[in-house]
Amino acid sequence: MPKEKILVVEDDGIVALDIKSRLKKFGYSVFDPVSSGEQAIKRSEQLRPDLVMMDIILNGEMDGIETAEIISCRFDIPVIFLSAYVDHNKIERVKRSLPYGYILKPFRDVDIRNAVEIAIYASKVNAERKQTESALRKAHDEMERRVEQRTRDLKKALAELEHTNLRLQDINRHKNQFLSTMSHELRTPLNGIIGSADLLREQLFGPLNPKQLNYTKQINDSADHLLALINDLLDIAKIDAGAITVDLEYLALTDWIDTTLAIMKAQFRKKRLTLEIIKDPSITHIDADRRKCKQIMLHLLSNAIKFTPQDGQVKVRTIKKNDRFLLIEVSDTGCGVKEDERDKIFSEFYQTEQVRIDPIGGTGIGLALTRRMVEMHEGEIGVKNQPVGPGSVFWFTLPLKLAHVAEVNEEEASAKGNTDGAKLTGRRILVVEDNKINLSMVLDMLSIHEHKVSVAKNGQQAIDLAQTFKPELILMDVKMPMMNGLEATQILRSMPVFAKIPIIALTASVEKEDQSAQTEAGCTAHLSKPIKTKELFDIIECYLG
Repeated sequence: MPKEKILVVEDDGIVALDIKSRLKKFGYSVFDPVSSGEQAIKRSEQLRPDLVMMDIILNGEMDGIETAEIISCRFDIPVIFLSAYVDHNKIERVKRSLPYGYILKPFRDVDIRNAVEIAIYASKVNAERKQTESALRKAHDEMERRVEQRTRDLKKALAELEHTNLRLQDINRHKNQFLSTMSHELRTPLNGIIGSADLLREQLFGPLNPKQLNYTKQINDSADHLLALINDLLDIAKIDAGAITVDLEYLALTDWIDTTLAIMKAQFRKKRLTLEIIKDPSITHIDADRRKCKQIMLHLLSNAIKFTPQDGQVKVRTIKKNDRFLLIEVSDTGCGVKEDERDKIFSEFYQTEQVRIDPIGGTGIGLALTRRMVEMHEGEIGVKNQPVGPGSVFWFTLPLKLAHVAEVNEEEASAKGNTDGAKLTGRRILVVEDNKINLSMVLDMLSIHEHKVSVAKNGQQAIDLAQTFKPELILMDVKMPMMNGLEATQILRSMPVFAKIPIIALTASVEKEDQSAQTEAGCTAHLSKPIKTKELFDIIECYLG
């Protein structure tokens, strides 16, 4: 195994040869000695020894201390000083040069051997330390580089995410605008159909024969069915766009379920279906969205009626489940649901095999919308077949929140007032509507009670006409050209004379957000299209009676 290589720098030739001889005896490899600092620097550069043994006093311009400093600095080679005597000043210089050892002449073997071994060991340790420090610096620099790169990547990703969020916000805004426009454009013509059929069916302008009455009923029923389909499609689109939220209120089960069943009463009677209601007496109220819960029950009851043959049975049952959920079951004695279809029927536009074979009808929207609305309440929905006999059981859950302690009055007072008495006549009413069919229909309705009516076809005309006509009530369409109804309402409300005049928004939207915007603009109430005769008369009675 090769020993370390040592260079001896000594201007006394005999001493130099003596040191070389001793070092070789210890097994080290020793180069030929040199006698000056210049030679020592040159040889160190050429040979790169593992250790230099340096006499302090040398021939030439440089002494051993200066030479050692250059060798250590340039080549990182350890140095051991050799000297017979050194004064205090040189000792201070020696210390500043950080030598690996110091041997006084005359030399003893043990001193040379110990000094060399310690210096070489210390040099190796120092080299390993420097190597470790270098590796750490490289790792640190690499980490800093990676952190900087990662920071740049994150900044870029955040910028892209912000850009994407802005795009999504813009897309959602356009979606909401599109849905609002579609709601208006689809419901407005239906307003004319349903309103006109309603006028004919009420026979307010003269009697109709039975066949004519039947036709008006068919028109009204078909239009109502089409309106329900349009509402379902728009609701699904609005849920997807995030434009619908759950508006929780303290809801009485009796008010919710019984009212919904009352709406379906005629359909039960038509198919001679028996209806059974079983309620858990421990649950009387829940926190839920009234309108959405009503839609859920209407869809499930309509589905039960559709698939149950005549003289069958439909059962509605409420059950408290685990003190955390209300379970509602709507069961029937129909054809049931095949096992492979139980998950699919809650998907958009899926129709069961029974619907495709038999002329039952349906679009596959109702159950999909029902699932969405149940999930918006953080509930679950599913279907199973009757354990005994034919039929299916549709079930869904709603979370229970039992923090309420106040008594709730289940009888809700109507904001529209009592409409059973005589209707008002001859009041000054300004109608602001740009759709000819809807305008004609509303005018016909108002003419029944001989109201004095003036007409404006945009917001600016409404403002100008109101100041001369001085209406007691304004029916204000929301969407119009030039100036919409909300802008016109805000301007009218800024005039003291119209500060308290009832302004009723005529709108195709039934969403809370849109109605809130109408209220903020100054509208007194909302009348949703399609407008029906009784609803119009009731609201006039409410605010002018």
